[in-house]
Parts: sequence; structure tokens; C-alpha cells
Amino acid sequence: MDFLRAIIKHLGVNCTVTLKDGETDETVVTNYTAFDDDGNELTIDYDAVQTIAEQAVSDYTATEYQRNRAKAYPSIGEQLDMIFHAGLGGDEFQAAIQAVKDAHPKPE
Repeated sequence: MDFLRAIIKHLGVNCTVTLKDGETDETVVTNYTAFDDDGNELTIDYDAVQTIAEQAVSDYTATEYQRNRAKAYPSIGEQLDMIFHAGLGGDEFQAAIQAVKDAHPKPE
């Protein structure tokens, strides 16, 4: 429902939208009636809602690999440690990390 409200607001409805029950089939929006703050029924271009919903689903699906990668990558700390131990990152990076390690040595 929040998704549908966002689409309706995107279409320029400047009010609090209350939706009465209707039917949805993932990206297909039908039989919804929206009301403004005073209970007046709003006219909604369902073709425009459908187009925006389909584009949003397409955009979300197209970037699934980004979400999957973000979950699979090691943490930033782990990545930096890998870079340090591989001797990469340049002299300044190596010196900065070594200074922290020297200031806070690992207990024996």
C-alpha cells in the first residue's frame, strides 16, 4: 500500500491519500479508490500508476545484483585488512595502518 501511495503522490496528488480495498497483482493496480483529507474521491490515472509501478519493478529487478553483492562483500574493515596484508594501497596507506597497529599492538 505504501508503494501505491507513493506512486499516487508522484502523480501530483498533494494530500494524505487513504486507499479503500481493491485488488493488486504485483504490478497490476485495479479497483483502488483514493480519497483526500476531506473524504472526497480523487481521480486517478491508473494507466499512469501502472506505468510507474512497472518501471519501479523493472528498476528494482535490474539492480538485484547490486543488493546481492553488497550482502556478499566482506566488511570494509576486512577489505582494508586484506589490502594492508597484501602490501597494497600505497605507501601512505601502509604507513597509516602500521602506525595504528604500532600504537595498539596485538597482545602476545
